[in-house]
Amino acid sequence: GMISTFLNVERLSDGEMQIRQERFPLPDLVERCTARARALAENKQIEIEVGNMPQDDLIGDCELMEYAVYNLLTNAIKYSPPHSRVLVYGEDGTGDRVRLAVEDHGIGMDKKEVGRIFERFYRTKKAEQSGETGTGIGLSIVEQIVSRHGGAIQVESEPGRGSKFTLVLRCAQ
Repeated sequence: GMISTFLNVERLSDGEMQIRQERFPLPDLVERCTARARALAENKQIEIEVGNMPQDDLIGDCELMEYAVYNLLTNAIKYSPPHSRVLVYGEDGTGDRVRLAVEDHGIGMDKKEVGRIFERFYRTKKAEQSGETGTGIGLSIVEQIVSRHGGAIQVESEPGRGSKFTLVLRCAQ
């Protein structure tokens, strides 16, 4: 469950944990994460919309990747206004890469904040004011997981306009 994954992630960030090298389909991963996040979304009347999804297989630790994607989804939901939508979609990347984006129409961030969100325990002022609970540890973990998988995470955001997090991930060949 989430608790054991969290402990695994703690070990991961200390560099102690071996990353499993399994093959798993991107669409299944996204399906599991959106299914898990739906109850949270429905509480706020937020619609999770899954768009185009490449049929690629990823390589790595399925459970950790699920943790990462689920984390991005729950963040997007937390910091979005009621009756809005969160979009999840994939794009074919270049070479052996695939891109997975999570986009919201929430509170957004300015450039300075974007530069700091992967620091441990950092929370933006708006996040603090939003009344949503959070440790600020989520994104630093997402970043750890993705980089340990040889991937990268990109962020585009504007205050009041929302945020888009894009994972650039390695595909199975």
